[in-house]
Amino acid sequence: MVLGLWATFERFLRDYLLEKGIVLKQIQPTPFADSLYKQFAKNVERWEPRDILDLLKDSLFTTPILADLIGEAKHILDYRNKVAHANPKKRDSRREVSSAYKKLNEIIKILLQY
Repeated sequence: MVLGLWATFERFLRDYLLEKGIVLKQIQPTPFADSLYKQFAKNVERWEPRDILDLLKDSLFTTPILADLIGEAKHILDYRNKVAHANPKKRDSRREVSSAYKKLNEIIKILLQY
């Protein structure tokens, strides 16, 4: 279940970055801007989730409390990776799922303010 939560969260982050990156299309000349955005969009899909979290921590989550929230997301990512790659038969506990949902949802709520 945490794997599914993380996948949805990660897709949200990539879509969020793509939406915010649309400002690249406002650069003149327009053909350059369009090519720049296409390159950005292609590369965002390849960014490592940890790098995206670091970007958020360095830009929007700069207070200690918000930085800790990004740290929690990194722990969820580590857990997700462990379950996905080391032991796919392991089941998530209700506590793990509930905690992951709350933390990831907090990050989404904060991002939606911008």
